[in-house]
Amino acid sequence: MPFINPERTWYTETVVWVPCSFQGKQGQICLHTWVDNDFTLARGHFMGFPKKLGKTYKTDYNAMHPHMDSPHPGSKLKGYVVAHGERLIEGTVELEEQIEANDLPAPMGLPVYNIRHFPSIEAGAPPSILELVQLNVEDVEYGDVWSGRATIDLLPSEIEEHTRLTCRSVVGGYLFSGRTTVTGGHVLHSWV
Repeated sequence: MPFINPERTWYTETVVWVPCSFQGKQGQICLHTWVDNDFTLARGHFMGFPKKLGKTYKTDYNAMHPHMDSPHPGSKLKGYVVAHGERLIEGTVELEEQIEANDLPAPMGLPVYNIRHFPSIEAGAPPSILELVQLNVEDVEYGDVWSGRATIDLLPSEIEEHTRLTCRSVVGGYLFSGRTTVTGGHVLHSWV
C-alpha cells in the first residue's frame, strides 16, 4: 500500500491526552485531536477519537541540515496546530537529555479509553451509540526519547472547545517517535 497510496502512510496530528481511570484502572483519554486527512479522521471517529481537521506544523530534523541534523542537548523545537485559519495550540521544547521510554510521564503508556458518540438521525432521540470503550493497543515501540524544558499555550478561539482547558503546570517536553497497532477494542459501558 505505501507505493499505491502514499497519502495513507503519513499524516500529522496534534492530540490532547489526559489521565483518567475506569473502575480504579488508570488510563488515558483523548479530549481533542486535529488531523490533516479525511482517512485518518473517519477511522478515528469509529474508534471514539474526537478528531477534527487541522494542520500541525513542527520543527523537524534533516540529516543534511548543519544545525538540525540530530537531536542534542540545547536543540529547540516548536510546534503548533491550526484549524479554520486559527492557531489553536502552540508549544516549545528545549532538549536537555535522552531518557528511557518508560520514564515518560503518565498518561503515556497507559490503556486508552475513548467515548464513541454517534447522535441519532432523529431530532430529540437518544444517541444511536454512546459507549465508553478501551482500545486494544499492541506492538507499542518507541525510538529515542528526549526530555527538556517546555512551554504550552492554549490560544483563544470562538469555535474550538479546547479553550475550556487550562494548563496549571508544564511537567516537561518530550521528543520521540513511536508506533502502535490498534486492533479494535471492547465496550466497557454503554449509556444506550
